[in-house]
Amino acid sequence: VEAAKAAGFTAAQRAVAPQVAEAVEGALQPLWLVGSREAAARGPKQFVDFQNDVSAADILLAAREGFESVEHVKRYPAMGFGTDQGKLGNINGMAILAQALGKTIPETGTTTFRPNYTPVSFGTFAGRELGDFLDPIRKTCVHEWHVEHGALFEDVGNWKRPWYFPKNGEDLHAAVKRECLAVRNSV
Repeated sequence: VEAAKAAGFTAAQRAVAPQVAEAVEGALQPLWLVGSREAAARGPKQFVDFQNDVSAADILLAAREGFESVEHVKRYPAMGFGTDQGKLGNINGMAILAQALGKTIPETGTTTFRPNYTPVSFGTFAGRELGDFLDPIRKTCVHEWHVEHGALFEDVGNWKRPWYFPKNGEDLHAAVKRECLAVRNSV
């Protein structure tokens, strides 16, 4: 109020709100590739993956050379192979490929995204003496079968993987030798 008075307005004056039209919302129009007067290969570089210097021209070239699978196209120029594991550029790269093939992204397919991090449990931040709550344990769908058949396990990341299946006091080397011979002679 003080600022309005200082600007010369009085309490008797009323502000008139301007008339505005109803806001019109249109469909989201993504922009995966900025047009150029020149072909992507001859124009300025349009980088898709900044870590590996993959450009839109690389993806368009892969499409022209017959690559249609996202998994093949990402390997052609090494798109998404940096430390970000594709989090920065793979969506744009897949969209550029889909556009080049005249398909939608779901029709073209997506890639398997690998996290560049491992989730941690709250126990990690809570402190010591947490036992099994410190490090999450992942088990395969056949884990119980391995347990029932006497497997000893090793930690592979967060996963419990069967290491070997000892019989009658075998050590690691004897069990592995027996298992290798069984596979070599039976499979």
